Amino acid sequence: MDTGILCNKEMVDLLMRVKRHAKAHHNITLNMSDRDLMIKLVDMAAIKDDLLQGMLQYFMVLAGGDWSTRYGRAANSKVKENSVMEFAQKVKDSLLKDTGTLSSAAMAQPTPTSAKVRYYEGVQNSVSD
Repeated sequence: MDTGILCNKEMVDLLMRVKRHAKAHHNITLNMSDRDLMIKLVDMAAIKDDLLQGMLQYFMVLAGGDWSTRYGRAANSKVKENSVMEFAQKVKDSLLKDTGTLSSAAMAQPTPTSAKVRYYEGVQNSVSD
């Protein structure tokens, strides 16, 4: 990958999804250790696939720098920063929904401390007397 890009976990996960989708639907093989990976991703802007383009556009926003504008130029569209961020958030929400990630509100529901807890084959059940 381009030496100027530092990837966090979210970017690596998204890149893995792009790799799988590109291989399965377009027979394109991407290698994360390729120094020209970002250029190859920008070149993929011409492919007519809404899901792939959404993932690539979001990845370019996460990459920072001028990658988003490079991608926009490659896709022959004007890129406005606000619309890109809104679209990227929609794609992110969609991806998180697909992976089954719980929202912070769902994770914050505590179990009652006074209730007895029994485990049956790995399933936690609260029992009240």
